[in-house]
Amino acid sequence: MVRKMRTPPAKLLTEVALGRRLIASHPRHKEIEEKRRQSFTGFRGELNVDYELSFLPDQQFYLFQDVRIQTKSGKVFQIDTLILSLYFALLIESKNIFGTLFFDTQSGQLIRTFGDRTDSFPDPIAQVRKQQALFQEWLTEHLFPTIPIYHLIAIGNPRNTIIKTDDPSIYKKVLHAAHIPDKVLEFYEKGQRSIVKPPLTPMMLDRVSDLLITNHTPKIPDLIKKYKISPDQLVHGVMCPRCSYFGMVYAHAGWTCPKCSLRKKDAHLQAINDYLLLHHSITNVQCREFLKLECRQICKRILLSMDLPFSGGFRDRRYLLPDLGRIPL
Repeated sequence: MVRKMRTPPAKLLTEVALGRRLIASHPRHKEIEEKRRQSFTGFRGELNVDYELSFLPDQQFYLFQDVRIQTKSGKVFQIDTLILSLYFALLIESKNIFGTLFFDTQSGQLIRTFGDRTDSFPDPIAQVRKQQALFQEWLTEHLFPTIPIYHLIAIGNPRNTIIKTDDPSIYKKVLHAAHIPDKVLEFYEKGQRSIVKPPLTPMMLDRVSDLLITNHTPKIPDLIKKYKISPDQLVHGVMCPRCSYFGMVYAHAGWTCPKCSLRKKDAHLQAINDYLLLHHSITNVQCREFLKLECRQICKRILLSMDLPFSGGFRDRRYLLPDLGRIPL
């Protein structure tokens, strides 16, 4: 049973918004586009893992897709996929890297060879071990009993990825996504054979699930600050969804593109979501400037119709970024 569904990550959504709004002449435009491509490839790999895990029996497993929580000591950690059962927890780190992957246990590196190029990446096994320790700390802080916690690395694209290593035991931890469900069932059967009484009760499992969902806090990157982007380097206006022209005109409760004549009532949604992803909040004044509208009341109706969270009173109201699941990719 999927208790928390995966949505496009904040980093990817923000990179897409920035790529759409950044002027083409910006010196880091190409770099930002490459980062967006990498984020999308990673997200696609995670979706491949989700698909394979969808064949697990719903009654025995709770699945949490992309969970970011914090221990009481302030350590923040993110888990690509977490599986909970009465007998164990399993952390899965997804990798969607093309080429030949060599897990070098001597140097603690993941070395990728693709064509004539060789790249080095941090060891994902060390990464997921750290997450495993932090998740155990989080469980202990919330007074849950000690349970077996396992970890796996899932390779999202088996057609374009070859796994090699200097340690044969790595092959038990690094698997193509299609083999992950069999490993999950293996862990479950092991628990049934070796544990007389499951360490978690169904009530505890539900309580852990509720806490995970309540405490999940996505990280919203500040790409404006990271790439030192000034306001005049961002394109304003409502973009036409048909021809991508920036400058749709608002009239008669809808938007019309002066270039291709498309009319769309809610074309402003993408523009406001772009602004919120990049700036994290918006006022009526900022909305009017960004959408190129003059009427305060029209902007007020538009913002209220989006049912956004807000802070402040009537005169100093700031509308905030909504739940990321509401923002389309």
